[in-house]
Amino acid sequence: MQKPKAQMQPRAVGQWTTGLWDCFSDLGNCFTTLFCPCVTFGQVAHIVHLGKASVFAEGRNYALLSCCCCCYSCFARSKLRYMYNLPTSCCGDCLVHTCCEPCALCQEYRELQNRGFNMAIGWDLNMTQVGITIDPPIGQMMNAMETINNIQDEPEYDNQDDTHDQ
Repeated sequence: MQKPKAQMQPRAVGQWTTGLWDCFSDLGNCFTTLFCPCVTFGQVAHIVHLGKASVFAEGRNYALLSCCCCCYSCFARSKLRYMYNLPTSCCGDCLVHTCCEPCALCQEYRELQNRGFNMAIGWDLNMTQVGITIDPPIGQMMNAMETINNIQDEPEYDNQDDTHDQ
């Protein structure tokens, strides 16, 4: 009996859970971002970069690049959009960060929070305690599906002898 092959369905375009101008829906994050945006950026980038750099390192990089921090932070926004298949705004990620940096950072923070991340505990504890999963990007899904299909196409072998009763 042949096993049915898994079929990959393209992910539907997601939606932001809050708007760009909803900064005041989380006053604590709003004031943190207004007076110390490197903290909010560090928390967002730490999650978006899958814990590869610490919150401190991400925030420090943001602060050190203060003359062009909006260019640096727009890459984290682009990665967040890619992770959740979120639509881009009409003016693009870099322009959103250039014109509305605090609002963009607040929106990204709320997005991750609304998707189940506890922003205070970081990537590792979110993975172990909360158990959040992130769908792999479509390219990785296609490679995984090809591997699964190749395994399923291999003939099955019995552990029995090839000798037959005569």
